[in-house]
Amino acid sequence: MEGPDALPETHEAANAPTKGPGEDERDTTTLTAELTALASLHASNAAALCAEADRKLELLLKECTQLDLECEKILEQAQEQEKPPEEPPQQQQEVQEQAPKQATANNSSNGKGSEPAPFVPKLTRVTPKPARFLPKRK
Repeated sequence: MEGPDALPETHEAANAPTKGPGEDERDTTTLTAELTALASLHASNAAALCAEADRKLELLLKECTQLDLECEKILEQAQEQEKPPEEPPQQQQEVQEQAPKQATANNSSNGKGSEPAPFVPKLTRVTPKPARFLPKRK
């Protein structure tokens, strides 16, 4: 059978040295020292990146709070501008007297009070000419 013969060959191939010619063999202490140095370098780089990210986040947070304050100020100004200026009492009474007269005129025309009539587009249906679908006369 070919199965048992193939197994020892693969086993021998697994035990073969993986280093090619010309590569220097390093002992485990050298590799451990290099790995430790790389780990400490990685840790210091990670700490520096975290610190930089924290600084940027703090700056962004400060900027966001400033923008929030500015937005609140602008919103307050807009609300103050939207409020109608208060008129003297005599003018308010005159406006109230004129308003019912206008409202009665509008109520009879559209039945919705002082609201303007909504825009309703006029639709026209286009019907095709039946002559297009009939066979042509010869």
